[in-house]
Amino acid sequence: TVIIKEKKVITVPQSEIRGTITDTVGRPLPGVVIEIKGAAVGVTSDGEGKYAIKVPAGKEVLIFKSIGFETKEIPIAGRRTVDVILRESVSQLDEMVVIGYGSAVRRDLTGSVGSVNIEDMMKAPVRSFEEALAGRTAGVQVTSVDGQPGSAINIVVRGANSITGTNAPLFVIDGFPIENPDNNTINPNDIESIEVLKDASATAIYGARGSNGLIIITTKSGKEGTAVVSYDGSYGNQRVIQRIKVFDSYEFVRYQFERLGPIVADTLYINEARPTIDSYRDVVPVIWQDRMFEDSPQQSHSLSINGGTKGTKYAFSGNYLDQQGIMVSSGFNRYQGRLRLTQRVNDKFMMSGNVNYSATKQFGSSPIPEKGSFLSEALMYSVWGYRPVNGNPGIDVGEEDMDLSIDIVNDQRFNPLKNYENMLRDRLGNSLTANGYGEYKLNDFTIRVSGGITRDMTRANSFDGSNTRAGSPITPQGLATGVSGTVSFSEVNNYLNENTITYNKKYGKYHQL
Repeated sequence: TVIIKEKKVITVPQSEIRGTITDTVGRPLPGVVIEIKGAAVGVTSDGEGKYAIKVPAGKEVLIFKSIGFETKEIPIAGRRTVDVILRESVSQLDEMVVIGYGSAVRRDLTGSVGSVNIEDMMKAPVRSFEEALAGRTAGVQVTSVDGQPGSAINIVVRGANSITGTNAPLFVIDGFPIENPDNNTINPNDIESIEVLKDASATAIYGARGSNGLIIITTKSGKEGTAVVSYDGSYGNQRVIQRIKVFDSYEFVRYQFERLGPIVADTLYINEARPTIDSYRDVVPVIWQDRMFEDSPQQSHSLSINGGTKGTKYAFSGNYLDQQGIMVSSGFNRYQGRLRLTQRVNDKFMMSGNVNYSATKQFGSSPIPEKGSFLSEALMYSVWGYRPVNGNPGIDVGEEDMDLSIDIVNDQRFNPLKNYENMLRDRLGNSLTANGYGEYKLNDFTIRVSGGITRDMTRANSFDGSNTRAGSPITPQGLATGVSGTVSFSEVNNYLNENTITYNKKYGKYHQL
């Protein structure tokens, strides 16, 4: 005989703790999070700073958290009432941030300034700091033009401000304002801080140039002490995670009969070797995505040396980056070096100089169409839309130039692999940035004279062979231009001189001008 009895519910004894949370002057604090250490239980304080929480047996510590206040852990110690006083967290409020031509304590700011956590940013190895900005600062949108290695990154601060003009923010790198810089020339490992100035009060000192916001970048400087040698390296693989599902051979031929009609499609795809549509069920299709995409490595190596004395500080770094594209025959590489020297002559006068040089190479065609061209000229249009099989078993579809059954005037589909491998698109860049300043303190005034130069030299090589859409004798574009190539060279020099006088005086304990 089996006797089944109802299982008794075992309850864990709990005690209720109540209390009031205030700041250091006795004002109640609403919205404070109260948690039990070691248990997934939490409540928040009400509008009068009061709270009540049930604590399971064996749990003896309460945790109090609130934004702008120090986190506090308090033992219960057998009490039923636990009142708490929270102090303001001064570490965040006293943090120095760079604004305009100087710096300020965060508690004194009235404008909107966002800071990027550099340690978190460097946890994900990237080609340029712009890629790491995505999702790290509120109100900053980061998008890539076409996703190719070395391609431009678009940054918009607090939305688009212009319909026809540029929405790019002004970059200030070590005090040197630069509009639309090539940020591939900067090694992310060299960056010490990034501040994003968003509103008019924060950007006003730069006038109209700062109307789209400011991104202020400060690179690392030497530290007092013996020389410190650091190495940072990373290696990884990139791959296409999600691919577009396309027709197999049978599905494609069946669609051609629906699109072209049985009379035309029959002449193109039905023959002795493949007498019916069902014959294509066993024909292996060409998956163009498999031929165009490949797993590609990315590696970066950085070496830095910094140190100095009380009077002289130095920082030197070098970087090599190689990023192969997920599309065949595409990639980006960079050689970069930077030197920064700071000399304090005496208590009142100091000087600093900074030199950055980089040599870059970007190769591979863009997968998106150029402005004013047909949408069907885009490389990805052919990768997804070019036929996976032809009607002639003796000719590999991968070896033909184009599908002559399409409207070659309005449809620019071309064998994507042949087109891509027989064109040349190279962009070689050399960039030099050199700037420096002298600073003299006179009582409550700081006089600063700074100057610099940025020199960007770019060479672009382009060539379209006879097996490309632009150079093929069987396309309208190829008939018009034939096999062709271009070489273009540009050199842009920017010079800057800025002279500022800053007045800074503190009156009493709280007032500063």
